[in-house]
Amino acid sequence: ALNPWPVAYTECDKHHLRIWQAEALKEKLTQKPGAIIAISHDGIDVTTGEGVLRIQIIQEAGGKPISVKDFLNAPRDWLKLGEMFIE
Repeated sequence: ALNPWPVAYTECDKHHLRIWQAEALKEKLTQKPGAIIAISHDGIDVTTGEGVLRIQIIQEAGGKPISVKDFLNAPRDWLKLGEMFIE
């Protein structure tokens, strides 16, 4: 099936993820790009080469796209501060 929107793909601790919605934050940090720096019901904040991206809607392999708030309701021991998203 065709998706009506562009989607980004990433991996974190061997978990394949699709990012359906995110917003760029006006923050400049020195961490390596891909580092998780904040996790809340508002989103998952990840450093980029040019600032911070707040992930708002995410999809795990085999699942449906859901809000980060709903995504965090399930136990995800692998998702923690300092973990890295990779290409």
